[in-house]
Amino acid sequence: MRTLPWYEGFSRDIVLLDDSISQVTRQLVKMKFDKTVRYHGRAEKTLLLEKLGIHDNAFVSPLGKRGWTLGYCRNYAVLLALAWGADYLLMIDDDIVIERGQTVDISFQLLRKYEAVGTRTVGMCDDSIVGHLSRQVVHAQYDYMTFQDAGLDLRSTAYYFPNVYNEDLVFYTFQGQGKQFARSGKVKQLTKRIEASIDATLVFQEQGELILLGTTESVNRGNEELMLDTNFWSKILKDRTAELRELEDLYSRRRLVDRRKVFKIIMKYHQRVKPIVFVSFYQKYRDGIKSWRSILTRVRDKGRMVEAVSY
Repeated sequence: MRTLPWYEGFSRDIVLLDDSISQVTRQLVKMKFDKTVRYHGRAEKTLLLEKLGIHDNAFVSPLGKRGWTLGYCRNYAVLLALAWGADYLLMIDDDIVIERGQTVDISFQLLRKYEAVGTRTVGMCDDSIVGHLSRQVVHAQYDYMTFQDAGLDLRSTAYYFPNVYNEDLVFYTFQGQGKQFARSGKVKQLTKRIEASIDATLVFQEQGELILLGTTESVNRGNEELMLDTNFWSKILKDRTAELRELEDLYSRRRLVDRRKVFKIIMKYHQRVKPIVFVSFYQKYRDGIKSWRSILTRVRDKGRMVEAVSY
């Protein structure tokens, strides 16, 4: 709720997609932002999917489901926008502050020329725990676009967001082949505590980092079939392990805050994970593309026929 006041006075349709179980957000939006924001929660989603003839599947899940659901939510946002007959969609995470309304307007203007438009993030970097550690001891990492604040031309969108860590960058890698993206300015991410002690978070993020490394490498080489080769993923794992050992050594030599537990957890994961895990991920993702595109076509054809259920 800390970021919603920044949207007051915006000229665009603003939809709050509520992925929570409680009714608190619904009540607060109705009380304070009813004239600014359209609320869309579990009940609205259920009704819309029924109207579209789409049931829970590999691309969307019930709002309020526990665990990581960001990929599912992004896919649903695409379907929701298409169901309302929109050509363009701007996704903004709930911890992003947009200080200049022109940033949003420029994003939509650029989407008439580019298939995806992002922004530069200031404040807290959008990165994994290991990524933040790396920034402390290595030169600044490359500056990349994420879906913290990013727009899509829905008319050309053909891929879906996998429900893994780095879901947005994996999507960008597939969707962006042979295309140019643009930036519309900068936004600020609010600072939050990095929970470097949570074992499950570290492993979950590291799996996503590996998926992104393999996806990027294969697409850049113009050969996605590499992702069906266990030898390819063995090389990705080997290179990543070497990178992590180098980072751990830098921390040790510079006598920075002790992060041995972080590296121990991730190295243990590398020792036990098998390349077939990543082959299976790509097989599942590739098999889903045809079904996803079929759903997109159906929803595009219906256009604004279901717009009334959004209120």
